[in-house]
Amino acid sequence: MLGGGASLQHNTMVAQQQSEAINEAAKEQQKLFEIAMRIMKGGKVPPEDERKLAQAYPEMYQTAKSMAMMNRNKEKKEYDSVDEDDKNNVSEAEKEESGNTDSPLEHVDIHFVDINVTMGSDGGSVDAVSTETVSSL
Repeated sequence: MLGGGASLQHNTMVAQQQSEAINEAAKEQQKLFEIAMRIMKGGKVPPEDERKLAQAYPEMYQTAKSMAMMNRNKEKKEYDSVDEDDKNNVSEAEKEESGNTDSPLEHVDIHFVDINVTMGSDGGSVDAVSTETVSSL
């Protein structure tokens, strides 16, 4: 049986591990959202990035491809993989904030997804998922 101090230390270590796992998952989710934005703008992304998005968020992938069709007449930008962007440590959003005030989402409906995840010693589970659509910006 663990003593009070040992139990507290164990709980702290477990909490740290869970925090690291959640942070890593958030980084991956951020990459997927970046891929979706690039596709929506009509950009050309690597096939492996498209595949990641389609597998993780099929509906978001379909929405991104639909938006890309609306932007098909615009000049297409070719992107490196989001994994390569991590190495450069500059997000597309940061690049755009530096001077581009035109938003490609000016007349687009916004979809919010709320996901409740519970992390336990036996792993994580999704408790609830809800979506909300907000009219265009």
